[in-house]
Amino acid sequence: MKKTIEILNKMITNGIIKDYAIGGAVAVMAHTEPFETEDIDIFVIIEQVPKLGTIDVSNIYKYVESLGYKRNKNGYYVIGGFSIHFVPLLDELIEEAIKKSCIRKYKEFPVRVFCPEYLIAILLMSFRMEDFIKIKRLLTQSNLNHGLVNDLLDRFNLRKRLHKFEKIDSGHI
Repeated sequence: MKKTIEILNKMITNGIIKDYAIGGAVAVMAHTEPFETEDIDIFVIIEQVPKLGTIDVSNIYKYVESLGYKRNKNGYYVIGGFSIHFVPLLDELIEEAIKKSCIRKYKEFPVRVFCPEYLIAILLMSFRMEDFIKIKRLLTQSNLNHGLVNDLLDRFNLRKRLHKFEKIDSGHI
């Protein structure tokens, strides 16, 4: 992870990315008890303006490959023993989550991770069965700002999804 953090900081310094935050399971683990995961999702803001609804991440790939890293069969770069998945900014929620990310320590290095309130909103947005356990972990194990959770649920129209999750979690669906 140390090597990944160093590379991310160099990417910001060199203008490859504007900002980043770790999301997905690794971010959930930053706020809850650890569990097993296969990769690290790194959400990035790129300086360029997307054309025709696509985001060009080739500069990220070129930069990482210039450092000697290759993509594996799953399309992830293996850096310091970790499979790294670079995810470009997808929407307003992700952008806000990156900009308001929490700083956690990995050994002596600060690293940016999505805060638990944003993780809940993002996981509800994707609404995959595999994410339900992560939502439950965050609701029961993390130190939440409930006012922010409610704000995100309202602003991003996620309250109905939370109610569906609660029904599924209670076995009523």
